[in-house]
Amino acid sequence: MSGLPLPDTSPVRGGERLDWARLQAYLREHLDPREISGLDLSREMEVAQFPGGHSNLTYVVRFGAVELVVRRPPLGPAAPTAHDITREHRWLVALNPVFRLRRDRTSSARTPVSTGPSSA
Repeated sequence: MSGLPLPDTSPVRGGERLDWARLQAYLREHLDPREISGLDLSREMEVAQFPGGHSNLTYVVRFGAVELVVRRPPLGPAAPTAHDITREHRWLVALNPVFRLRRDRTSSARTPVSTGPSSA
């Protein structure tokens, strides 16, 4: 998986790499190109990381012209209520009727997927 030349991104830091092959297979199985204009799952997945911040790890994943954001809690131990991705998902679902966000069909809130060591 190659890094993307996008503003505000950088190559993925060595200690923060995920199982890209597993993530790619999961996204290809669960994303529907009919629901995401321009999504070309036949293309190789490209990955870069948003390096700022001190909380959840945030990556940009690209299949062709479509960019997706992938987030996960930091690797290693974390406080039980810190880095609550499930809480973020609930907020996005609540905001969806107002701001018309695309429905997240791959949230770990409904479909747990391990792409590396758990922080729990």
